[in-house]
Amino acid sequence: MKKLLILSIAACALILSACSKKEAKTESSENKNVQASAAESQVQASKPAAELGDDEALLDDGEEGCFWNPVLDSWEEWGNKYLVSEFSDSADTTDEWQSEGSSSITFGYKKMAGDGTAAHFFCTDILETNWSDYTKLRFDVNNKASGEITLQFYTKSGDTWAWSDTDAIAIAPGESAVEFDISSRGAAHKENILEMGFVIYGAEEDSQLLLDNLRLAK
Repeated sequence: MKKLLILSIAACALILSACSKKEAKTESSENKNVQASAAESQVQASKPAAELGDDEALLDDGEEGCFWNPVLDSWEEWGNKYLVSEFSDSADTTDEWQSEGSSSITFGYKKMAGDGTAAHFFCTDILETNWSDYTKLRFDVNNKASGEITLQFYTKSGDTWAWSDTDAIAIAPGESAVEFDISSRGAAHKENILEMGFVIYGAEEDSQLLLDNLRLAK
């Protein structure tokens, strides 16, 4: 009788142990599935880096920090009131939006008076300084304003920091791909780029322009 009792107890213990292991295994499997799902979501949330075409050269993708500055009063010494840009509020990077990678460049600007005043943002840390082989400037933007703004691009080049700018174009609210034509520039304005920048006109409210995947194209 005692032997039967001992055997019964042992059998119960084995069954309980097996159930416990099965539950632990199931729980572990569920945890792994949750972790895998979270990792997959994280991967999906981060867009891949842009694949440059054979005819393109990267200028800035917003991934390595912010190399841009708002003008503010830093150009005041040049004597032109339009270069004292109190409408240029801030320059930074953000993960709020991107067309590739995980972040973009953001220019914060203030409502403008409409008399030619503008917001200026500039960069002197340039990856590609010889633009002789290129005819286009391409990038993606997200205009956070509720209305259209006007955007212009410029460079300073050579020993005299010669200024050259593009035609101004209208940027609608929301996301868009932008291309500026730089094909008509002479060699003096393409061989030794020391500074590049953007000018924003016509802002009817305080807002931001987000920019990503800035590149040259042939």
